[in-house]
Amino acid sequence: MAAGLGLVAGSWAGLVVHRLPRGLPTVRTRSRCPACGTALGPRDLVPLVSWLATRGRCRHCGAAIGPREPAIEIAAAVIAVAAWAAAPGPGAAVRLGLLGLVLLIAAAIDLDHFRLPDATTGAAAALAVPWYGLLATDPIAPGPIDAAATAAAGAALAAGLALAVRFAFARLARVDALGLGDVKLLAAAGLWLGPDGVPALLVAGGAAGVATGLAWRTAGRGRVFPFGPGLALAFFALACLQAAGA
Repeated sequence: MAAGLGLVAGSWAGLVVHRLPRGLPTVRTRSRCPACGTALGPRDLVPLVSWLATRGRCRHCGAAIGPREPAIEIAAAVIAVAAWAAAPGPGAAVRLGLLGLVLLIAAAIDLDHFRLPDATTGAAAALAVPWYGLLATDPIAPGPIDAAATAAAGAALAAGLALAVRFAFARLARVDALGLGDVKLLAAAGLWLGPDGVPALLVAGGAAGVATGLAWRTAGRGRVFPFGPGLALAFFALACLQAAGA
């Protein structure tokens, strides 16, 4: 069931990835073929199945539909299953799954446009607001004020360290190793993970970012690569581990 819901959510996520950077509406609007503009019907919008049935082409104009769309749907299904397996309850599973979906959208947009939209980073931060309450199964767990202070400390620590890294690379190597979008994403991750989770976030995010860069260069995409996808992967993985240990 979780995988099926993830596929459906991934279909919508693919639409957001295409439309959000272009300033197009992402809700209350019909899906259309980007090549011919024809409104798509139900048979065109079955996650994964429609793409396989048409062999990756628009049923109306025959334009090719790249593998990114089904890849996003499959990734969303994996996220949904991971969230359901890791979370201590349905409420936490939904919130964790939504976080993963937001991070998937952010990562895909960063791969295409080299920027992390504030809308996705803001959504990831907003989802952290009740997170500690959802994980607080212990009767002596910290209250709302303590939880908020912990979250704020995590955000401040992650953002501060990220800005320090950005400044150091800009000063010593004359390169922007981290964009401000990456800094904001790390701050949102700090809200979720708290100060204790920030060291692991920086290590895992750095390792995933380097792996992304190596893959990027191997594919011949150039020396400059987006760091957001690696950070998003580390963020979600550590949030799942945190939830599983709650």
